[in-house]
Formats: sequence, structure tokens, C-alpha cells
Amino acid sequence: MGSPPDALRADAPADRSVRAAVSSADSSSKAALWAALPERARSVLSLYLRGLPLADIARELALAEGEILTILESAPARRYIELRLREAENELQHLLPSAIDAVRAGLSHLEPEVRLRAADQFWKLTGRYKQDAAGGRISAEDVVQQLLVQVNIHTQQQEARDAPDRS
Repeated sequence: MGSPPDALRADAPADRSVRAAVSSADSSSKAALWAALPERARSVLSLYLRGLPLADIARELALAEGEILTILESAPARRYIELRLREAENELQHLLPSAIDAVRAGLSHLEPEVRLRAADQFWKLTGRYKQDAAGGRISAEDVVQQLLVQVNIHTQQQEARDAPDRS
């Protein structure tokens, strides 16, 4: 099974140009929307989009949390947040091939510790961690380490069987 035709690939030129056009339209729309927002709304959005909790935003801007919620629930604020989230999603999509390449390079690295960390990242990204008996998660490093120990034990047992009898 070969690679998909260029028109179906996620990084095909047509797809990139469509994403660029959408991104450009979103950027100009986002800029116009930002400029139209009152200063107080811009301050709230700025802190909110940096991840501050409502209580911290309220304290920082000397506003009631209800006032902050009213601003965040307004149509222009929701639209601005939606545009910012779409922008972040596009950026993550552009970084995905590089992240996959980095994990691939780590998995084939010469150093076992680097390969273990890369395997751990791979399993985290794919959500394929195992649960241990206590209900906690076992890291991919733990699984790979256990496999390496088993392979080492098996190899030592095989070597012991293959060794000439020295009695």
C-alpha cells in the first residue's frame, strides 16, 4: 500500500492554500473583532486566554466574577475565543509532522534511555498506557523496561542451556 495521492495528503498544496486562506481570513476577522471590543473586555480576554482562573482575573482587574462571566459569554468574546482556538488548532496541525518525526528519531536513537523516553512519549500520545493492579497507570518506560528484563532473562537462560557441560 503506497502513500496517498497528493490531493489526499494532509500537506497537499491545495490543502495548505485553503488553510492559509482560512487562517488569513480568521486573522483579519480576529483583528477587527479585537479592535471593536471595549478595553475591559480585551483585558478580561487577554488574561482568560493566558489560562488565569476567574478569581485571579477578578482580583487583577478589580471586577466581580459575574462581570467577567458576562464578558466571556458575550457573542463577540465567544467569537474571538473561537477564532483563537481555531488558530491554535491550525498551529498544532502544522507541528504534528515535526512531533512525529521527533518521536520516530527518538525510537531509533542509539541510546537506550532516549529510546525508552521516546516510547513513553509515543504511548502517551496514543493513549495506550496499561493499568496496573492498583488501578494506576504504568508508563511505557516501565513496560519496555519489563520487556528488556524478560528478553535478558530469556537470553541468559538460552546461553546457559547452550553452554557445554563442564562437570
